[in-house]
Amino acid sequence: MPRIVALIQARTSSSRLPGKVLLPIGDRPMIGRVFDQVSAAGKLDQCVVVTSVDASDDPLAEWLSSNNIQFFRGSLADVLSRFVDAARMTAADVIVRLTGDCPLHSPDTIDDVVDAFGRGEFDYASNVDPYSRPDGQDVEVMTRQALESAALNGEPGPDREHVTPYLRRAPQIKRLYFQHRSGPGGGHLRWTVDNPADLAYVRSIWSELDRLGPGPHTYEAIMGVVADPAPAAPPA
Repeated sequence: MPRIVALIQARTSSSRLPGKVLLPIGDRPMIGRVFDQVSAAGKLDQCVVVTSVDASDDPLAEWLSSNNIQFFRGSLADVLSRFVDAARMTAADVIVRLTGDCPLHSPDTIDDVVDAFGRGEFDYASNVDPYSRPDGQDVEVMTRQALESAALNGEPGPDREHVTPYLRRAPQIKRLYFQHRSGPGGGHLRWTVDNPADLAYVRSIWSELDRLGPGPHTYEAIMGVVADPAPAAPPA
């Protein structure tokens, strides 16, 4: 069986909302919320936060260490090389790429895409083209061989800063663009955090989710809260 490892990309030097992954959402920092949700996915063998060796990420590494969350530190600018090094360190056969600014991710969404990837002979799979679930439920799955190929052939710039552009355009890569068929639709919604308005919105949703219990929370459970008129509407 292939070893499937989720790598959660995170850093504190965001220009639009500095330090966002450590900002509190209720009684837990954002990265803690993300990790709790992601690590509950049943198809994963390991879940690791992938951050940088830059001094700006020392507080993040310290929080992860003090909370017994596995992490890896690599290049700040060359995120593709950071992912390759983390994949090697964890002996991953299949990598699930996620980001640390999506605190409303759901474990069942991850399992859906990993399942679909495993049923075919694919090099890369994603659920974002087109979106059938909210922005912030993004899942990208790739073989380690495909990731190594991207590192070898990717060009400077976006290919290395954003990890998967090469995989999404290279003609030899066999791709799956997965669309979720179950559960309520939400492709028009925005659940990722890039600015203070986004943060206020996910905090309002988590305040309602916390009343339901400690979680993890499924996509349908989150959508049930989103559909309630009490939380604020997502920012435009």
